[in-house]
Amino acid sequence: MAGRAVPLGLRRDLAALVDAVPLDFGGGSSLCKALVLADLIIANDLERVLEIGVYHGRLLLPLGFLMTALERGEAVGIDPYTAAAAVQSDAHDRGVDLTAWPAQVDWEGLHSEVLAAIETHAIGERCRVVRARSDEAAADFASGSIDLLHVDGNHDAASVARDVELYLSKVSPGGFIVMDDASWSSVRPTCERLATEHELVFQLFDGGVTVDGVGGNDFAVFRISEPASRGVRR
Repeated sequence: MAGRAVPLGLRRDLAALVDAVPLDFGGGSSLCKALVLADLIIANDLERVLEIGVYHGRLLLPLGFLMTALERGEAVGIDPYTAAAAVQSDAHDRGVDLTAWPAQVDWEGLHSEVLAAIETHAIGERCRVVRARSDEAAADFASGSIDLLHVDGNHDAASVARDVELYLSKVSPGGFIVMDDASWSSVRPTCERLATEHELVFQLFDGGVTVDGVGGNDFAVFRISEPASRGVRR
């Protein structure tokens, strides 16, 4: 069961925090996913968590809260908060025009909302947002400096592959990569390439929905191998 490594009181706090963050078509973590990652962090003594794609912060904020409670490490989110970066041109078959949808989002408001939540929950010492595109921010992270990477940015196939290619070497040996929406046709090829050289330790697709057709669990977790064999070949 998700959350079994998380103390009961902390599990309740994380559940309350997840529930308080908006969930809409643009995305948002389920409580199950937050608890699975919390389990990984606690059980493996992980220090640095990096998320590509923050949006409302429905995963970053709980993980920042967790790191604050554990009094170690940090949770870092990368998100440019711009419509241009969110445009997706692949045929995702989501029932919404993903080339037009980003222009309807108040990206400045979202960014301010997440920063305000970090302050409200007093987690700023161990939780921060880097406002930049993932390719622009990659140079800020040294090789092996990330213990858990959550890839949840632009879901076009080329963008997903690029994010993993840019950040794979930055994940410590024995660390983890979590691929959001692993069943999507644009994400699946990168997951399949990861599986050729790294261990798939957990995958969940329950098809569930919470709000307007979004909110189910669809993610895969890979444990990253030693440097000699790691890689994602195109």
